[in-house]
Amino acid sequence: MNEETFFETPGETRRRFEEAGQEKTFRFFGDLSGGEQKQLLEQAAHLDLDELAWAWSEICKSGKKEGAGGLEPASCIPLPEAGKESLEWRDAQGAGEEAIAAGRVAAFTVAGGQGTRLGFPGPKGEFPGTPLSRKPLFQLFAETILAAERRYACPLHWFIMTSEANHRATQQFFDRNNHFGLSENRLHFFRQGMMPVVDDSGCILLESRSQIALSPDGHGGSFKALVSSGAAQAM
Repeated sequence: MNEETFFETPGETRRRFEEAGQEKTFRFFGDLSGGEQKQLLEQAAHLDLDELAWAWSEICKSGKKEGAGGLEPASCIPLPEAGKESLEWRDAQGAGEEAIAAGRVAAFTVAGGQGTRLGFPGPKGEFPGTPLSRKPLFQLFAETILAAERRYACPLHWFIMTSEANHRATQQFFDRNNHFGLSENRLHFFRQGMMPVVDDSGCILLESRSQIALSPDGHGGSFKALVSSGAAQAM
């Protein structure tokens, strides 16, 4: 599965930034080496400046603190009490099992986080999540998927959204562990989106003279990442 490819010339990229009022992004461009210029241009080509302008106008500039209006908790069927399964619960469970067995279900894990707040130096999915066996979270998820495959006699695909910071490390972790018994061709890794960091005036900030300061766009960006990466089409 290939991630989104951009076909934009360096001139088109710089012109797009100038038209958006973000020409300061290239203020050190003439002092950079050829490799540094290429790095900055490639990074800039992937940025959605229309989305940035909308976010700045609607959220930052307007001072709005609330999210999208009209949101309410989704309806749900509560977990049954011991020995008191309702007919509604059994019907829902049966519908879910039928969908899995028919190959209409896939697993999706948001795994872009690092284990910093857990005191763990690596992707959060590698964190040893069980107190005795010390199994990493990725292994627990993989074993759950394997169990479902065996129970319903149906191969399941697993889509794993990583981040720029841990994409390669996550793939290598799965490779070192032989994908925890799962078929490699049913594992799909793709990166979550990134948004540029801006100052109080909405101007894009640089991490260095040749690198734009970026931050992950969060769980809410997972739907866009599914589409732009090709994961939704694979599904």
